Amino acid sequence: MDQTEVREALLTVFLAWNRKDMEGFMAGFTGEEISGLPEVIGEPAIALRRVMETEVSGDTATIHAMYALGTQRKSVLHSMVKEDGVWKISNEEQLSPKILGNTTAVDIHLHGCAFAFDSNAITGGNVAFSVENIGEESSGLVLVMVPEGFDAIMAYEVSEPPPEGVQRIAFVYGLEPGEQINVAFTKPLDPGRYVLICSSHAAEDMASRRTGWGTPIG
Repeated sequence: MDQTEVREALLTVFLAWNRKDMEGFMAGFTGEEISGLPEVIGEPAIALRRVMETEVSGDTATIHAMYALGTQRKSVLHSMVKEDGVWKISNEEQLSPKILGNTTAVDIHLHGCAFAFDSNAITGGNVAFSVENIGEESSGLVLVMVPEGFDAIMAYEVSEPPPEGVQRIAFVYGLEPGEQINVAFTKPLDPGRYVLICSSHAAEDMASRRTGWGTPIG
């Protein structure tokens, strides 16, 4: 019964996200600060794909959930506590989703707001990224799709809605020095121009070198 209650509590948080209910969403967390907790919710939507395992010990629990945030495949270990009879999320650990065998894996080395990767390796939309923080401070990145003519170095607050025409595709937050995580998707990326933005709002064009899928800079 406790396992069912934990899973239902997590699903309640996801549903609050999808209906853009900030109060309901925040009610699913303890008062402790969680790194990377978004300030803008609801877009993209969350779709629960699988609950891998749930462990309950008294008033604490862990639940490993696989879900899609838009088209990004997420694997997260949620730590839960029971407060006044209600299960709440106390911490979240990003886990690395598997990169499927028919997907092109591209390495991204993250150093502060600098991104190092081989753009020539991106030959189509069936791609995933292996992101490693080689810097000395915690960092993260956001992948967005931008319309033609959009200034690739234009900055915006990643906690706010993106500018008109810009789609937030994936994100990684709180990646500590030496840590690595995969960024994978539920389907191939649509043709277009993609930009990486770090937590300090620096941007770098992430276009493929193949005409018809992306537009290179220079």
